[in-house]
Amino acid sequence: KPTFILYFYSTKDACEDCEKMGFVLTALRDKYPDLRVYSFDYNFDLGAIETLISIYKVKSDLPAIIVNGVPYYGFKPIDQLEATIPALKLLKTATSTATTTSR
Repeated sequence: KPTFILYFYSTKDACEDCEKMGFVLTALRDKYPDLRVYSFDYNFDLGAIETLISIYKVKSDLPAIIVNGVPYYGFKPIDQLEATIPALKLLKTATSTATTTSR
């Protein structure tokens, strides 16, 4: 079953952490084929994005990711994300088991 990450960033102001977080999420997506990352510009005036921000109560403290309804704010490196987000821990276990089994 795929795991979904909603990623909110900003292009309105200089957001170096947003840019770095984008690279981290790309690397995670490459590492875990069942991971789906959907990116949204927090300040883009679009009803669908505003609805997601409202549903998940996303604060303007960017970058922000939502994993299975749980928000995480600020830049986090891959190892910290894998260690703190339960859904990524499960993906990591499933991937290492599949790799071990296929050898």
